[in-house]
Amino acid sequence: MSLSTPTPANPSALPSGVIPALPTPLTLDRRLDDAALRAVIDRAVGSGVDGLLLLGSSGEVASLGADVRERAVEVGLEAAAGRVPVIVGVAATDAPQTRATVERLGRLPIAGVLVAPPSYGTIDQRGVIALYEDVASVARQPVLGYHIPAFTGVRLEPATVAHLARSGALSGVKDSNRDLEYLQQIIALRDETDRPWHTYVGTDSLVLPSILLGAAGGITLAASVAPSWVVELVAAVRAGDLSTARRSQARLTKLILALRRGPFPAGAKGALALQGIATPTLAAPQTGLFDDELRDLAAVLADLGVPDLEALVGHASKEHS
Repeated sequence: MSLSTPTPANPSALPSGVIPALPTPLTLDRRLDDAALRAVIDRAVGSGVDGLLLLGSSGEVASLGADVRERAVEVGLEAAAGRVPVIVGVAATDAPQTRATVERLGRLPIAGVLVAPPSYGTIDQRGVIALYEDVASVARQPVLGYHIPAFTGVRLEPATVAHLARSGALSGVKDSNRDLEYLQQIIALRDETDRPWHTYVGTDSLVLPSILLGAAGGITLAASVAPSWVVELVAAVRAGDLSTARRSQARLTKLILALRRGPFPAGAKGALALQGIATPTLAAPQTGLFDDELRDLAAVLADLGVPDLEALVGHASKEHS
């Protein structure tokens, strides 16, 4: 089994196991909700997660203003307080901004940067190689490639990733394309480099098969809503208890399917609202779930037995703009 028993946290090392992809809680006027972010992190760390991701797709990195992004990293690192490693996501529309952001993050005590290819423009595989080699030249932490073509329009082809793994420009990949065939090819690259290689699955419904195939762990959204569920799943795999692991995976799959509603990540933010942690507000111009949608979600989550749900849906404040 590639997934080792966890050791005391080393904030400078890339984690293995359960890494929640944290939503970025916002106030109704779309400023960072510092208290809510601290609460999400404290619950996750208290549940036994192995690391945290700030400003991934679940954190609406590409939709937030620079001031909110910077504040989210500041508050997130303060809340984590070195208890678990923190990875920070980077997403921009151009390569110079991507490079500059990675360079700025190099001054911070984080374990790695998760870098998405610039979106909107067309980038071929030679461009992908040039991007990550350029980013790696200024990075002070390990660089992870982010394969999420549904959002970026760019594929990180296995041959391209292999080149970047061998050159040392990439230390791993997070794959959010729901493609086990692709994931297996990326996992196999650990045998083609003498450097540590980390493959993370970004899809909650594929955590179990991915780990069994050798993935380092999962960077997933549902781990922010029910972190103990994902911790239990990974613990069962580590213990070789596949019967429990299968049941845990089935429950987790039902949860992530329930959260797939509204503009992403409206379902997860709605769940955090129903848990009394944050508002369901999304970054502009999107709006979160409305009261009737929150009631529907509450019924589904309650039926699944999701922890920490508030008794009344009305506790979830909603912006209707």
